Amino acid sequence: MRQSRTCLSSIALIGLGALLGYLARSQEPQAQGENDNRFAPREVGRATPSGSKPAQYLQQSPEAGPWQPDDRDWGLGDGHISKLLPYPPGNPGVRTPFDLWRYAGKGQSSWGSPDLGMPFEAWVRFHEQQKPGLMAEVLAYMRSRFDFARKAIPGATMSRGKPILQGPTARLPDKIRSFDELTALTPDEIKQRDLFPYKPLAHPLQTTAHMLFPEVWLEAHPEHRRIDVDFDIPEDFLPEFPPPMFLTTHKELGDVTQLSVTTFCTFLREFSPL
Repeated sequence: MRQSRTCLSSIALIGLGALLGYLARSQEPQAQGENDNRFAPREVGRATPSGSKPAQYLQQSPEAGPWQPDDRDWGLGDGHISKLLPYPPGNPGVRTPFDLWRYAGKGQSSWGSPDLGMPFEAWVRFHEQQKPGLMAEVLAYMRSRFDFARKAIPGATMSRGKPILQGPTARLPDKIRSFDELTALTPDEIKQRDLFPYKPLAHPLQTTAHMLFPEVWLEAHPEHRRIDVDFDIPEDFLPEFPPPMFLTTHKELGDVTQLSVTTFCTFLREFSPL
C-alpha cells in the first residue's frame, strides 16, 4: 500500500513538472533561436558581427537553384556553343561528320534508346553495305590528319622490344612548314587561322559509338569484332600485346603476365602465387 502511494506521488510530481514547463514555454513570445542572430541566414563570404568567420563558411557551395541561361561566352569566342553548327541529326548507325568538334548540342544516338528503327536482320544488312565504304573514308581521313610513316626512334623500344615510333605524327596545315613556325605564332593567331593540328578525333561512327578493338586484340577475342565499324589507328602505334604489367611493390618480378592476356579467368592463376 505504501509503495502504491509513493508511485502515485512520483507520477503526480512528474505530471505537475511537465505542466509547469509547458505553461512557461507558451508564455515566450517566440521560439528560442528565432531572434538569435547566430541562426540568421547570411550571404556566403560575409563576415559575422564579430568579424571572425563567414556565417556559412562550412558550406561547400551555394544552395541549388533553377538553371538560368548564361549569355557569357567564357572567353570561347567562336568556339562557344552559340557560334557552332547544330549537331547533325542521325539515328543509331547513321554516319556523322568526322569533324564533330565543329558542332554543338545534343543529337540522337544509341544512348537515347535501344530502338534501332528496323529489325535486327535489316540492321545487319545495313552495316554490311555501309562498313566497307565507311572504313575506307575513315582511314583516308586519318591519313590526312596524321603521318603514319612508322619512323622508329633509334634504340628506343618497349619492354618486349617493339619499336617506339617517332613523333609528332600530326600533319601541319599547308600554310605552315614546320612546328617551329607554328610555335612562333600566338594562340589567337593559331585559332583565327585554324592551324591547330591536334583537333579532337570523333568516334568513326558516333551515332552508335562504344568501344573499338584493334586487330591484334580481335585475333585473341573474335567475339569483340563489330559489324558496323573497326578500329582506325595502325597497330604499329599501339602498345605491345598482350600488354605487360609491372608491380611497383615487386619490381624484381618484371612482367608478371607471362606473355598472356590478364582476364577474370587468368587473374587468380597469375597473381595467387605472388
